[in-house]
Amino acid sequence: MYHNDADEVFLQNIPDCLPGRRSHSCVRRLHRKSPGRLRKLLRDTGACPQCRGGALPGKLQGGGEKLPQGREDPVKRGQTRGIPLPGGTKPAARRKNALDAYKNLLDEHLYNIPLENVLDQLRTLAEDFENGRGTFLGISDPEAAINIYTIIIRYEAGIQQSLGDRLALAAKYEKAKKVEEAVETYQQIIKLAPDDAETRLRLARLLDRESAKRDSDGHLGKAAIREANSFLQQAPKDDERRDEARKIIQDAREREAARLLERAQFYLNKHHYRPQTARRYLLDLNRDYHDTKAGADAKSVLDEQFPENAD
Repeated sequence: MYHNDADEVFLQNIPDCLPGRRSHSCVRRLHRKSPGRLRKLLRDTGACPQCRGGALPGKLQGGGEKLPQGREDPVKRGQTRGIPLPGGTKPAARRKNALDAYKNLLDEHLYNIPLENVLDQLRTLAEDFENGRGTFLGISDPEAAINIYTIIIRYEAGIQQSLGDRLALAAKYEKAKKVEEAVETYQQIIKLAPDDAETRLRLARLLDRESAKRDSDGHLGKAAIREANSFLQQAPKDDERRDEARKIIQDAREREAARLLERAQFYLNKHHYRPQTARRYLLDLNRDYHDTKAGADAKSVLDEQFPENAD
């Protein structure tokens, strides 16, 4: 088969881009026998960029194959209709390849790269994965975003920059419903910056939400109260979020009071009757939670069941 000059230049570059460095003569024989197979091989094995997507010179442009009239080149059809192609031609593959490349730079060439530029690119990639931009079928991948931010924090230089990325990581844990990891990340930030009121409020919100779902022993509600009180101590007097913190405290107190009243009533039940234990719970409620609904109910039960304690 005759090769024009464009084909000759192209073929001479093939051994350097094919995996395993296949010999020039081997590639030439394959091209001579079946140009279409060669074109597919180059595309599927991730050869040089001009081999991907059909932009090949000379006789390789059409793969050496004539399609019947009315038939469309499947490679071109895939490009125009957004069908994923081999060799990293789609955005999802490009982002995956970019992530692998940045990891390799950090692992192998840390002292020879502009670190902040690489970390900025990783932050952009994390947002793309989380929001489904350029991912397969536009599906969000919060796990990938979380993994990227753990890499960023590992290579972070300054504490202040690290705090911002740790906050972003905690928010991504929340979005992925990984509550324990989010709480742990917020606590790490507070350890690094004890006066960070913003982090304390975020942690109080998270603990308050989780306390409303599951809090058999009340430890989540107590932790939410503690963080909300810390926020009130640190936040400026004119901070509009102070009302939100007060509401978190009041809601947590209402839940804790209701939990204690339920226990008191349990020990007043005839099948579990322990009046002194019930009385102790009711007295604690009357003393510590008198401003809650359960505290008012406890006062009524205390007056009815233990009139000697009425005051």
